[in-house]
Amino acid sequence: MTTQSQEPSAPKESTPTESEPLHVEVIRPQRSYWLQIVFFGLALSVGLYPYLKKKFPKLEKVIQPSRYYQRLGHQSFKIHYFQQAIDQYKKALLYKGLMVGLSNSERSATEYQIARCYTQLRRYGRAIHYAQRAQITSPQWLPPYVLVVDLYTQLNQSEKFADYAKLLKERFPNRWNVWVMLGNGHRRLGQEKAAIDAYERSIQTLNASMTSLTQDSPEYRKLLKVYNDLQTQLNTWKATREKLTQASSTSQRQPPIAAPIPQPKMRTPTSQPYRKAPTTQKVNPKLAPFPIFRMSRSRVPIPRIRTHSRSQKLLTPP
Repeated sequence: MTTQSQEPSAPKESTPTESEPLHVEVIRPQRSYWLQIVFFGLALSVGLYPYLKKKFPKLEKVIQPSRYYQRLGHQSFKIHYFQQAIDQYKKALLYKGLMVGLSNSERSATEYQIARCYTQLRRYGRAIHYAQRAQITSPQWLPPYVLVVDLYTQLNQSEKFADYAKLLKERFPNRWNVWVMLGNGHRRLGQEKAAIDAYERSIQTLNASMTSLTQDSPEYRKLLKVYNDLQTQLNTWKATREKLTQASSTSQRQPPIAAPIPQPKMRTPTSQPYRKAPTTQKVNPKLAPFPIFRMSRSRVPIPRIRTHSRSQKLLTPP
């Protein structure tokens, strides 16, 4: 007998009837409650942090120590405790990180403040060092460059200023305020020709930057005012230099005339006030035309002050 293999029959699909309802399985996404809790906590902390920082000052030292020490440094700088401010600023620079440390702009501002403190303490080498560190941190920020130029000109270090001027010309060739700063430095060092060249270059760069702006913009008006001021100051300085050179070339140097010796003023003799001659007779209080007030021995009478005019009454302190 041959056995025939029976294939398994497919299950019959049951059609829903009117009495049996249709069941549909709905797949719902799983909610991430943990993320919602985290975001809610962050929003709450950001909103409450300024209030908690004022209420608990030491909380900022735990969460943001760099800004805490930076704020202490600002307070010490305002009351002219420069060495204490330097210590606080250096502590603020020690912390690095996204939440704990300072940003690049804040680090450069802190280093610039350290340079200003060293300038007040007359430690100019350290001041230049930290100003150059601030330049490395944010190279497009001008106040550290201005501080270094001022220190080189005040210390009369013309060679270092010349090297530094070359660096500034290479780094900022199209910034008019940099050329004005260099012109001021050359003028302080007595280099008048270089100062005039720098001022003229600043006017040229300022004029070039004004052409790209519209005349109705407020920035154009501001630059136009600066342009007119620079032009008038430069013209007046050139005119005074020419007058001084002409006067020095034409006039002959004469020995200085000795000034007359001032004579001391002589006091005019004034008539002495009338004083009665001292008498040895005792005054009888009953026969005196005015009352006599006796003073105790402990009290010393205050002398009267005579004024410059005899017609006025004598002044006595109250």
